Amino acid sequence: MTRKLLSGVLAFAMVFGCTAPVALAEDTTVEEVEQYANLLPSLANSEITMKNGEVAIIKVNDIGDDIKASDVKFYDTDRFTFKYLPESKSIMVTANDVDGIPAEGYKYSIKINTAGKADSYGTSELLLTIKGPAAATPITGWPENTSAPLEVVTSKPYSFTLKAGDKAPASVTTKVTTDGQDYISVDITDVDGGKKVTVTGLKATPATGKTVAFTVTADGESKEYSVVVTAAKTATAVTLKVDKTSILTKTGSAKLVAQPYKLNDYGELTTDDNAPLVWYINGTEIGADGLYQVKDKVGYKTLATLSGTGAIRTFSAEEAGTYNVTVTDQSGSVSAYRTITVTDSAAVTSGYIATSATTLAADTKLEVTVKPGSTVDLGKLIYAVNTKVNGVAGKALMSNFSDVTVSYANGAVRLASAFDAKTGVITVED
Repeated sequence: MTRKLLSGVLAFAMVFGCTAPVALAEDTTVEEVEQYANLLPSLANSEITMKNGEVAIIKVNDIGDDIKASDVKFYDTDRFTFKYLPESKSIMVTANDVDGIPAEGYKYSIKINTAGKADSYGTSELLLTIKGPAAATPITGWPENTSAPLEVVTSKPYSFTLKAGDKAPASVTTKVTTDGQDYISVDITDVDGGKKVTVTGLKATPATGKTVAFTVTADGESKEYSVVVTAAKTATAVTLKVDKTSILTKTGSAKLVAQPYKLNDYGELTTDDNAPLVWYINGTEIGADGLYQVKDKVGYKTLATLSGTGAIRTFSAEEAGTYNVTVTDQSGSVSAYRTITVTDSAAVTSGYIATSATTLAADTKLEVTVKPGSTVDLGKLIYAVNTKVNGVAGKALMSNFSDVTVSYANGAVRLASAFDAKTGVITVED
């Protein structure tokens, strides 16, 4: 095989540049030059990410045992402190100030003088890229009004959920001031995609306007809140009336009227129109927006709404089902409930098969040629015109039919047929 020969000067220029003399034979093979290149020093990790105050140790490969700290030079910078450790053949990097480092990081030059050393051929220059920490994800879910005290009722905890993007913050801690520990406790629990902070009132703060404070820190971001604790008001009894126990989705509604009671100075049961009330639907407390929501794969969807304020509320529902509407006093010691059944306003008792969502005329006809014993697939004809419900006509899905028959034109005998509502297949049996 023909050997490729390079002069020593040319070999050095190709591999190391011309920064120092070279000690290669006059005739040097390419294979030998590549072998020499593999013996050059290299960084075990040429890219690191650091925070202020952190120390990183980077191993240097193939540097040799006789390289002293004075043989290794670093790019001069105030942001980082560099030091070569001959004992471990490593470079120690201390981060002093990473603020303002660009996203691509800074590249720092490391020059190792190996001239005159065994198996070494001059000065090697290495590059180390140092990046600052990624920008922290903003924390969301903080109580919005930090200027006014949070109002917490004893036995009725106040809570909020903190998130960092679509994940929970890595660290959430709380601290209650010394004078506040008799009045509130603050707990942190894991919830779906976040950290839930719950403030529980232990006893009412003095009526003189005294507030207590606590601090929440999430991934290094801190906020302080003041709290006023009031004692939960208790009623002797509460009743609940409803004008309808069965309504339709979307178009129907039911009115509910609650009445709390108290004992007067004579021990008699009297109405208490000023007592605070708490409302629930199927065990879920209903907030100021009046929405009863559940979480699905997409997000939160509204099942029902309890609109209004005070003791009179109006209930409506987006989806069919059974709903228990409960009202309690502020302490939860007395309660009353009513059950409301909601049926789909698109429920069909009779109708006409339609060819699309917009073709819903009552005289829609479908002509199909079929042999006895075969099937007709109507799976794509999914809409129908239903008879008027409460005076309102509408469209419905064929799957809402509970009983389907097939009529034949020209006075033909009505043939026995079967219909699968899930697949939309009609089977002609005769």
